[in-house]
Amino acid sequence: MKSIKALIFFLVISSQIKAQLAANMYGDLIHAPFIYGVASGDPLPNSVIIWTKISTPTNNLSQKLIWEVSNNAAFASIVSSGSVAVNSSRDWTANVDAGNLYPNRIYYFRFKDTLGNYSIVGRTRTAPPLGDANTHARFATVSCSSIYSGFFNAYRRISEKTDLDFVMHLGDYIYDFVDADEEIRVPSPYPSEPATVQAWRDRHAYYLMDPDLREARRMHPWISIWDNHDLPNMTDANLFGAMKTFYEYVPTRITNNSDTTQIFRDYSYGSLMDIMMIDILTRRNIDSISPNNVGILGNMQYNWLKTKLSNSTAKWKIVGNQKMVCDWSVIGLPSWFPGNGTVLSTSSWDGFNANRDDLLNYIKNNNIDNVLFLSGDSHVTMVADLSPDPNNILAYNGSNGNGSVAAEFLPTSITRGNFDEMGIPSFLLGLAVGLSEGVNPHHVYSEFTKHGYGLINVRPDTIIAELWYSNILALTNQENFHKGFMLKDGVNHWERTSLNVPSNPKDTTYLVDTATTILSLNSLLNNNKTVTIYPNPSSDGKFNVKSDYEYSYVLVDIANGTTLFEYGTRGIPFSKKQFEIDLSKFSNGNYLLKFFNPKGEIQGFKKIIKAQ
Repeated sequence: MKSIKALIFFLVISSQIKAQLAANMYGDLIHAPFIYGVASGDPLPNSVIIWTKISTPTNNLSQKLIWEVSNNAAFASIVSSGSVAVNSSRDWTANVDAGNLYPNRIYYFRFKDTLGNYSIVGRTRTAPPLGDANTHARFATVSCSSIYSGFFNAYRRISEKTDLDFVMHLGDYIYDFVDADEEIRVPSPYPSEPATVQAWRDRHAYYLMDPDLREARRMHPWISIWDNHDLPNMTDANLFGAMKTFYEYVPTRITNNSDTTQIFRDYSYGSLMDIMMIDILTRRNIDSISPNNVGILGNMQYNWLKTKLSNSTAKWKIVGNQKMVCDWSVIGLPSWFPGNGTVLSTSSWDGFNANRDDLLNYIKNNNIDNVLFLSGDSHVTMVADLSPDPNNILAYNGSNGNGSVAAEFLPTSITRGNFDEMGIPSFLLGLAVGLSEGVNPHHVYSEFTKHGYGLINVRPDTIIAELWYSNILALTNQENFHKGFMLKDGVNHWERTSLNVPSNPKDTTYLVDTATTILSLNSLLNNNKTVTIYPNPSSDGKFNVKSDYEYSYVLVDIANGTTLFEYGTRGIPFSKKQFEIDLSKFSNGNYLLKFFNPKGEIQGFKKIIKAQ
């Protein structure tokens, strides 16, 4: 019976997308009519947007869906639920702001139709409480994912990293055209650029036939912004329809109901970091910041960004934006090097020098430390210091970073072509990097041919930005850690020594995804006599920890695998041999204290029980 239903829905979806699917493209027929999967986005401490889409019903009538959120994958208990109607006005998509959730928790969600069909189970995570002393955040940053240019191996690898807080997509989530030089996965008939709202919807639906993209959306909440391939030209009559379609298919919270074109917004991750997502695409060229100098952000958004930066009390200020911020001069480079002979591209911040310099000087003059710009669009890897005058040796020193006021990290494209796909001969590619860095001293590291994503590891004392690369020409389970780069608290430039091994993951090493079972290490619990915890159980949630040695510690909520506190850093012992753990504000249950020796090796475990 299930196979018959799957065949019926295969025929339905084939007619809907009106295309012969390319390689590794198929719907989730097992969970029909939820063949497009589930997703979540824009996590807050007490809520998150959950999403799904159903195949168009044969009767074309509105359908009622039930949604459920649970704190375990088996849905033994439902913590939030409700119903939502889906119909043709939103192309049969559902975006639900699921509330009444606890901060900094992993949750599971699903949808059900009136016939009793369930969607696949999604997994998401809420943000920590406002002001919370969160000590570690870890997220992926991606951009430029042309489904025609290659396989989404990077998305699959991202989906497997269960310790991520979220995925940040910095634009060009879908592509409006097929690049003639990058025809790796092209359906038949040959795709044309969307010219109607329904065509934009069909493009989004086609993307969700990719199982690797669906899995990355299913496993992590996303924080996304659009860019020039997600929307038509700003003067196109279908612009607002394409924006509406983006909101229909990408789980994104609308923060200004009176102006849904406003996608810039911000998020707090406790005292550790504030995130500001800005929109260059739709706000540039609308205001002048000075005579003869038009702005890139528009005055309203620019003033909003400066205010957010000034008022932030978080340790780190993360700015997500579509375009490269740093200068990229090509003056004096050979004619085969891309660009207009002056800069690589004027569609980035290089086309708005006055606005960029004003922002960087604002950061400098107001003593705003620890600003990191995460960027997309350029299809290359770029790790750069940001200075208002990077070629002035009196203002900035490229050898050590002195004079930098902020930093930038751009971790290449998911699939979209870069220098080698542009047709630059392979024997010139290595030379291109050397020539470019020679005239751009603030470019700490660059790479022009790889594809993949970035991982950002945020701690109070450091940010480590990692480059992960994978093949795009064939399906593969392999990926390569390339390099890591470090920002230190208060320094405002990248360290000049790159890291050759990835950083430690965020969540506990020995908890499975459901975070309810400890793998093969139960015998170690409470057997290590070097650490004593009392009282245990505790009725008021306060525990004294005493150790014979100096360890670093990680405290985990066993119910969901969330790291609550860290004392010291793995490999760097905590300064106290005796301290208190306060769980008075947390729910009753079992918690796990892991401790590590000075080498960063796991030394033992203690179960902590908060009970009445």
